[in-house]
Amino acid sequence: MKKYLLYPLYIFLFVFLLDKLFYIPMIRELFVKNNYNFYDMIFKFEDSFYDEYLEKWKKKGLSEKEIFKNTMVFIGTSRSETFREYTEKDIINNPFVQDHNKILNKPVIAHFMRAGTMFHIYQLFEHVTEKYPKEVVFAIEVNYGSLNENSYIRQRKDAENLKWSSFKEIYPVLSTGQILSFVTSRLFILNMYSVSLTKPFQKKKEQTPEELIKGLFVLVKHYVAKKDNVSGFTMEGNLEGQENSVNMENYRLFINDFMNTLYYKFKVSSTDNLLFKKMIQSAKEKNLKIVFYRPKIHKDLRKETDLKFKDAEENYLQDITTILNQNGYSFYDLEKEGEIKCAYFRDPSHLSKTCIPEIIEKFDKVYSHEK
Repeated sequence: MKKYLLYPLYIFLFVFLLDKLFYIPMIRELFVKNNYNFYDMIFKFEDSFYDEYLEKWKKKGLSEKEIFKNTMVFIGTSRSETFREYTEKDIINNPFVQDHNKILNKPVIAHFMRAGTMFHIYQLFEHVTEKYPKEVVFAIEVNYGSLNENSYIRQRKDAENLKWSSFKEIYPVLSTGQILSFVTSRLFILNMYSVSLTKPFQKKKEQTPEELIKGLFVLVKHYVAKKDNVSGFTMEGNLEGQENSVNMENYRLFINDFMNTLYYKFKVSSTDNLLFKKMIQSAKEKNLKIVFYRPKIHKDLRKETDLKFKDAEENYLQDITTILNQNGYSFYDLEKEGEIKCAYFRDPSHLSKTCIPEIIEKFDKVYSHEK
């Protein structure tokens, strides 16, 4: 009888030892479908942005010291990606900019993750802020929607793929489920991977890790350009309130899809909420220069989000504004009337490149007295 009582232990040991075979890189390469660490891939893309950025400004004759002395770094979701894409053509003669020459010579870079949750953005923030010297100014996107616990982008990898150092730093704000996922993934490596015994025999070549997640980072031109011309400057996108019937139908479809994916069954993640506050604490401890801002979205999308969480979002914004003020940080709500003049959009969720120089010029004034 005692022999049978040991069977569960034997089974556990067998599974445990079998699992350890997958620590061998060659075994993982043969049988694992998602053989990569999610955060390693995020950081790999972000580091490539950093390298491209330095090369771009060095070609203009600036030293690293000169570049970083004047650098502004945007961090956020796809609503921040346009800060990496705009060009000189979007600045010269731009009617929303006062000092064109100053913005032309302003080094700006964006580190973003399309559809990223606050859990992802926090990891991105910690990685990026370690790369830059303290004299740069960071602009952090405040996006209430990124707190959604049920967003389609959220996945178990949130916690499982954390490095030990990252886990140790944030475990006090993690949920019990996230802590168990992390611990289990360390006991059983296969908790992080999907095994396919047929993978070695598949004729179709599997996508590389870079190909699998590049959609979260690679710039996509998803706007319908108009040729509005103001004082010799061609606007990108559509002016809010002056869209044609085709634009409005595209907007309707976009908003419907947006609300059913990113804002599906909207519920604030307590972990993400605490991580944002931890980000503020971390920034203060590192003595970072930061401007926090809420991006502007199209009024039609705002109507839909207001139906879902207007009061909750307003309370949240009041809460974080108080915390930011207590820590000496500025907060700009670009949704407020008159905060920015530009109202050209690529789609209901993203301002066009035309608006980017005006925002940069506005944020640049926050720490200009220290230069």
